[in-house]
Amino acid sequence: MKYLLLFGAFEAFTFALLLLFFKKQKFLPDKILALFFLLLSLTMSLAFMEGYNRENNYPYPFLLFTAPPFLLLHGPLLWFYIKSFTIREFRFKPIYLLHFLPFLAMLAEHSIELFFLPAAEKIDIASNEEFVHFLSYPVFMTLIVVSPLIYFSWGLMLIKKYNGHLKNYFSKLNDINLNWLRILLIASITFYFIVNGTFFVSLFKPFESFYEMQFMSFAFSTIYVLFLGLYGHKQVNLFANHSIPFDLEQIVPEPPSQKNLDESEKRFIETLLSSMENEKPFLNPDVNLATLSSALKTSPDRLSNTLNNNLNMNFYDFINHYRIEEFKKECRLEKNKNYTFIAIAYNCGFNSKATFNRVFKNATGLTPKEFKQSLN
Repeated sequence: MKYLLLFGAFEAFTFALLLLFFKKQKFLPDKILALFFLLLSLTMSLAFMEGYNRENNYPYPFLLFTAPPFLLLHGPLLWFYIKSFTIREFRFKPIYLLHFLPFLAMLAEHSIELFFLPAAEKIDIASNEEFVHFLSYPVFMTLIVVSPLIYFSWGLMLIKKYNGHLKNYFSKLNDINLNWLRILLIASITFYFIVNGTFFVSLFKPFESFYEMQFMSFAFSTIYVLFLGLYGHKQVNLFANHSIPFDLEQIVPEPPSQKNLDESEKRFIETLLSSMENEKPFLNPDVNLATLSSALKTSPDRLSNTLNNNLNMNFYDFINHYRIEEFKKECRLEKNKNYTFIAIAYNCGFNSKATFNRVFKNATGLTPKEFKQSLN
């Protein structure tokens, strides 16, 4: 089992090198992810040395108890990674230092109780697992168990918020949303709850040695590193590849129940709807709030507010509404009888079969196939 940790450490270090030196376009999320991989590599290497010490009569006692404090950095660094993906011009703020307090507290506690003890005393504590009787043990063990679950859940909230903001700007989301990371976080929460739960249960009813549980948890890290490395390496930064003239995090007000429109706003809405019917900008798969507002000679803010406040739709739903209606019209034309529904959908501005199927089903209650059959 311990050699699996060594493989995981090498794996994480390799991914860090790939991100830092071999990825052509590097952005802040790539650098944070590389730092996260280096941290994983360090933590797994120290955990490996814990096992090596135990099996070889403790040749390196100065490395005992060094791995656990670094576990409290995993959640914060992954949170920074997600945060840098979800907001424009992410900057480190002094208040973010609070995320490191649990790590510093555990480091200080280990320094007082363990690190500076004579080698023979440290070996005796490690071999007999006497540290589980320290008063600080249940406190920091609880932190190690709960911390990743909190940060992973927090990350899910950031991703949900980010994906919601995307719908105010883009008409296609499949290549820019963070669903891959959301799936990873959900899987991580499930596994960490099961694996780290054994640590928490052991506080009340010991059933495995601390080191056995530690190796089991780090074994998962090897798989975790592989998944995150493969997907994280190929991700691009949305804000570096799209010119977004306003902050995606701005809160769009809820549509009012009643609103009296002035003449200027009425004319703008008429111009917008006329453009959608006659010029059909939704046929362009890459249309977004900036391109459409430019065509209408208005600002993205005004267009976004009009859609949300007056038409009760975000940009994503607005554009795809017209694409669905266009699909329905095209399906009724005799010239399209021999075309597949996905071919017609692509001609209507969709660029993903999965997205089209989901959007169409949500809007009509029917699958595209059921709709086409209803026309016969």
